[in-house]
This record gives sequence, structure tokens and C-alpha cells, in this order.
Amino acid sequence: MSETTGTTSRDGDSGALEFPEGHYTDVRIYPILGGPGSLSGGTGTFSSFGTFSAGQFSPGDLPRIGDHYNIMATHEGVNYNFSRWKCTHSGGTSDFREN
Repeated sequence: MSETTGTTSRDGDSGALEFPEGHYTDVRIYPILGGPGSLSGGTGTFSSFGTFSAGQFSPGDLPRIGDHYNIMATHEGVNYNFSRWKCTHSGGTSDFREN
């Protein structure tokens, strides 16, 4: 497995994120300022419209909408860091967007 880490940046012409679309494994999510919404060993998907969806959060530890989270995930053997992403939907599967 590669230890390369992706970063958030935008392509000047298209505005596209450098994160690859598709399925992610070994998803780990940590609230930046503490509080609920930790996830370890989850799965996720990064969409073409810039949303990272991850789960399965336990009902007693859902992320809070508006709070910021650090997300680490693996896609095709490469580790990616989604630093300081904001929760936009909270549930068993929750959504996060770059802030």
C-alpha cells in the first residue's frame, strides 16, 4: 500500500478537486474541536460534486451539522487526508464538504 497522501487543491481551469471519485475504505473521521462524530474503519464515497459521504456512524455518535472534521481514507491503496471538512448531513451515513 502506498503511503502517499492527497491534498486539497483545485485545478485552476476546471475547479475540480484532486481527490479521485469513487469508493474509499479504512475511513477515519475525527471532530476537530471534540464532540460527537468519530468513525474508525468505515467506508466512504467521494462524488463528482465534491461531497464525501461516509458511514456507518453509530446512532449514539453522529457528527453535528456545521462542525468541522478531519477525514482520512484510502482509495486504491493511496491514503488521502481531507482536512477540516464541514458536516452537511448527519446520519448513519453522513456528508462532508470542503470548507
